[in-house]
Amino acid sequence: MNNLKMKTKNQNTLKPSILSLALLALASSGCSTNGKFVENPSAYLETALVSDYVTRHGARVKGIVRQDLVAANVNQNLSCFVWQNYSFKEDAVNDRDFGVDYSIPLTEDKNLSASFGLRYFDYPSGSFGNYDYGLEGILKYHEPKTKIDSKLIISQALPHDNSETGIRFCLKAERPFQIYENKKGKVTATLTPNFSTSYVDNYFGFTGWSQSTFGIDLGVTKKFEKFDLSAGLFVNQQFGNLPNIESFTWSGFKLSVNF
Repeated sequence: MNNLKMKTKNQNTLKPSILSLALLALASSGCSTNGKFVENPSAYLETALVSDYVTRHGARVKGIVRQDLVAANVNQNLSCFVWQNYSFKEDAVNDRDFGVDYSIPLTEDKNLSASFGLRYFDYPSGSFGNYDYGLEGILKYHEPKTKIDSKLIISQALPHDNSETGIRFCLKAERPFQIYENKKGKVTATLTPNFSTSYVDNYFGFTGWSQSTFGIDLGVTKKFEKFDLSAGLFVNQQFGNLPNIESFTWSGFKLSVNF
């Protein structure tokens, strides 16, 4: 597990359980990090079975995991989420993340938007230490002609105890292609190729251009009166650029409900 985070556990660290409960309550009340500007509250639930636990900058913990997400939009600006990683090897949740974001459109057509948020990372099993927290900014752009969606994610880890400050830049681009539509049955199938790459500066012990990843998602969505039900398969090929970042293939299956 130490290839994911370069730090030691401090048993005397105070766990901010009040913050955890507050963010969990927000998410349960219905708040999404999908970047959509909605007039009414909406919620998103997802669970995925994934071959490995892989971070945005490419650090890997081998072994099948289940990853769960509860996210919601409170309104067109405020959103929040709770995400967790359950390791079958450990038989425990080793990472549970909480986040709150405030988003604003930067253009009238809302194709360009920005968000700023707070992050709190809890490690229930203790495998990655005790906890971490930080800031995150996201710049999103939808190109109308090519229909390419791109985003730049800037993550700032804040220092505490044995954790130092560090920053991570992650750029991701994807282009969905609708390959099937049944209007009567309200069923669609979408194929989405994507690409991501990351640069880190002392981000939990990593510095440099860490990874470049090519991936493809295949998703099927069935629309119901009050929600959409989706299922999907995805596979990614990562190319590691640092000594501790591997080159490998990872994949998974996911189910989601969007209210």
